[in-house]
Amino acid sequence: MATTYRDGAIASSTVKPHDLRQQFGGTLGGAAVRDRLFYFYAFDGQQRGFAGISSPGDPAFYSLSAMQRALLANRGVSAAKINAALNYLDSLTGRVDRRDDQTIHFLKLDWQAAKRHRLSVQYNRLRSAVPAGLRGAPVVDRGVASLGSGETKTDSIAGRWTWAISPHLFNELRLAHGRDLEFEQPQTPLPQEPAIGPGGFAPEIAIAPDGFSFGTPAGVGRQAYPDEQRTQLIETAAWSFGHHLLQLGVEGSTAHDEVSALSNTVGTFRYDSGTTNGRAGGLVDWITDYTFNVSAYPNGGCPTIYAAVHLFCFESFTQSFGRQSVAWTTRDVAGFVQETWRPRATLSISAGLRYEYELLPLPQQPDAALDAAFSDRAATSIFPEDRNNFGPRLGVAWSPFGRRGGVIRLGYGVYYGRVTGATVRSALVNTALPASSLHIRITPQAVTACPQMPTQGFGYVCSYLATPPAAVASTTSATVFSRRFRTPMVQQGSLALEHSLGGGIVASASYLINLDRQLQGSVDLNIAPATQTMTYRLVGGTGRTGVRNGEQFVLPVYTSRLVSNFGPVTAITSGVGASYHALVLEATRRSRAGLEFRASWTWSKAIDEAQSAGGSPAVNAQLDPFNLRYDKGLSRLNFPHKAVVSAVWSPRVAGGDSLLLRRAFNGWTASAIFYETAGRPYSYEISGGDNLSGGHSTINNAGGAIYLPTVGRDTLRLPDTARLDLRIARVVHLSERVALHATVEAFNLFNRVNLTGVEQRAFLTGTASAGVMPLIYQDAATVAAEGLNTRPFGTYTAAGTSNTRERQLQLGLRMEF
Repeated sequence: MATTYRDGAIASSTVKPHDLRQQFGGTLGGAAVRDRLFYFYAFDGQQRGFAGISSPGDPAFYSLSAMQRALLANRGVSAAKINAALNYLDSLTGRVDRRDDQTIHFLKLDWQAAKRHRLSVQYNRLRSAVPAGLRGAPVVDRGVASLGSGETKTDSIAGRWTWAISPHLFNELRLAHGRDLEFEQPQTPLPQEPAIGPGGFAPEIAIAPDGFSFGTPAGVGRQAYPDEQRTQLIETAAWSFGHHLLQLGVEGSTAHDEVSALSNTVGTFRYDSGTTNGRAGGLVDWITDYTFNVSAYPNGGCPTIYAAVHLFCFESFTQSFGRQSVAWTTRDVAGFVQETWRPRATLSISAGLRYEYELLPLPQQPDAALDAAFSDRAATSIFPEDRNNFGPRLGVAWSPFGRRGGVIRLGYGVYYGRVTGATVRSALVNTALPASSLHIRITPQAVTACPQMPTQGFGYVCSYLATPPAAVASTTSATVFSRRFRTPMVQQGSLALEHSLGGGIVASASYLINLDRQLQGSVDLNIAPATQTMTYRLVGGTGRTGVRNGEQFVLPVYTSRLVSNFGPVTAITSGVGASYHALVLEATRRSRAGLEFRASWTWSKAIDEAQSAGGSPAVNAQLDPFNLRYDKGLSRLNFPHKAVVSAVWSPRVAGGDSLLLRRAFNGWTASAIFYETAGRPYSYEISGGDNLSGGHSTINNAGGAIYLPTVGRDTLRLPDTARLDLRIARVVHLSERVALHATVEAFNLFNRVNLTGVEQRAFLTGTASAGVMPLIYQDAATVAAEGLNTRPFGTYTAAGTSNTRERQLQLGLRMEF
């Protein structure tokens, strides 16, 4: 859905941008030296043009309510000025020409050096470029010059030497080296954008909710993210004797990362106000700032519907300064021993032990003042070192009634994860020192000059051209490792029963369990314990799952920082737990009479304590920084059921039949795969509240999670998603040595709409009275009464991911000779 505005005329229509993908390639291989040296080369290329449409996310984005227009009039914004502001936003939208081109080269050499020695070397090269293509959805709620471009360059070479020392003793040595360089660039601002930030770029303007963003995206501008070079050496040996197979191995790797990726260097203005104190949404606030631009606003409050006092109306401004590039080296060593014992033909037992150790780099910019303030919980001068990562493994396969009577399989293992490069980088560069990185967050109440016009108040369209004054920089944030940090540990177990049903069909039932401990989380340490509480009352929402009108709950409210010289101090923790239980039923049929299939159904349940979703830690992932129990609930990865059915049919006509029948049916292959899974989980989210210096707004001021605590996380669910993919192929033999392969493929054959996005802004804070804060349910009637031009809670906002979007057709042609 794309929406336009022209002098008061609003039009919304469905669009289907052109998306053409051309893939081509080939392979070549054979013997360079007979029985000694073999080669194989493959090339794959893609040229894709997939135009996008820049448009606000909400079709009602431009439709201002009577209340909003009245508020603007009270602020001195005339109807003509409103029209000019909306026309300006529309001028930033339209068609975007995007590309996604890539080439892949692969070369492999196999050399039989001697009877017992074999050497293999392979090289892989990938080049990919996505001009204006970092956002891949057909319709994007960003300006046409705000999508971002990116490139990827990957080179890797690997060698393997195998030595058959004796018929029972085997050795393998593998060596690999690779480089991965990924970088992004912002696009050139449009002529009408305020290119007044560092480097001649425009600050990002984010108008929410479900609105529109333009300017330089905060996450774009990463010159190396990462530039990583990794060298890996693996030595393994296997010895078979009697009914035993003993395997030993050691592994070492060194990864050197250089990251030049300081985000948000141009600055970001966010407009997302509620309705309290006479406010009426982010768009109205942006129109006010756009109209008055950098005219002096007396320090007071952003003009409300009750007063004409002017102050800039943005909700917050953030910007980063300081160290752009950081380099470090991480080293990993591991070793394992495993024995497989087969005391009889129907019983196999495997047992092993693996040890892993990751040596993180030393801190580069420790902050003594920060360490002194939080020394008992975290520090910038010490990185964690986890040395007890022993992982036992056990596997049993038993056929108590013989091989045809079924197989019972039992497995258990302990596995350890790594600390990601993004996490390490955050702790290296975010130490709140001038020599590291500074991340500021200010509100309109901060009294500071606009760098472009020093005599004016700060606000749109200003951004800092250099490190800001100390009074502003004191809101900076920092990231530190908790002193109790440990690498993630996962215990996995499985119990499966397989049995043959005849006719080539094998059925199985499996129970899977994961018990995850020491998962990564984050919490803001620089919050003083609460000295007061607030009672919250739900207003409306009766009939929705878990919601009752008038229900009340109490939360601690946080009102101050422990150390006023710092803003948020994010501790990277490892105290998050999770569990996963699943039952899998599966049936497979080996190819008989040209037909084979596989069908499986999975029931599962995943629970966690709001583990980190990515490598870069959130400022504060917990709802309450002193109590993790609020965050235990259904996982965002919880998809209770999933069904997958696939089949391949290759009809065969025997040689005794007529030539016409053989030519008509032989050579065809039809294959299909059907997916059906539970929809994505989502939560009731609360908008509004207050914040501590440098933090985000939440109802308890802590700047953490914003879900409704009485119901919990991820308790709601989108409708099930389903997709049928079909492939029909035909092989035509043009001669004994030449064959032509033709394919027709359809993805999401029935063009099913799979909903993947929903409006989660369920409650909006009202005005507190007598110690009770109302949380107003955002249904359609309430949103209309509030005068906001935003979608009510539960409105579907997106339909499709990279795997479940609109129907796509693909034609292929391949020649073998």
